[in-house]
Amino acid sequence: EFDLRQVELNMAEQMEQALLDLQEEIQKAESAGSEELVRKAAAQNSAYAQYNLGVCYATSQGIEKNHIEAYAWFEISADNHEDSAKQRNALEKKMTSQEIVAAQKRIKELRSSIR
Repeated sequence: EFDLRQVELNMAEQMEQALLDLQEEIQKAESAGSEELVRKAAAQNSAYAQYNLGVCYATSQGIEKNHIEAYAWFEISADNHEDSAKQRNALEKKMTSQEIVAAQKRIKELRSSIR
């Protein structure tokens, strides 16, 4: 027996899932665009953007967690953003000496590329 109500329910579920999938794709695209803008601002010496990159790397917000990158961005923004030094110091306690050495190297690389 053909059940029109069941067909309607199935179609509604499929449409709802398609909408959810589309919303997820839009959020991914917006995040990618936002990350690019933050990186550009950080490269142009925005302490706020530099600090936010540090937070993103430290907490894996839209970016894969990376203590070396987080530490480097916190250090770079420390002179102009009051929370950066605190975040850098807290993160340093979780890092190995090898990671700290790698972060110091990364800081030099980043500083040479910032305008």
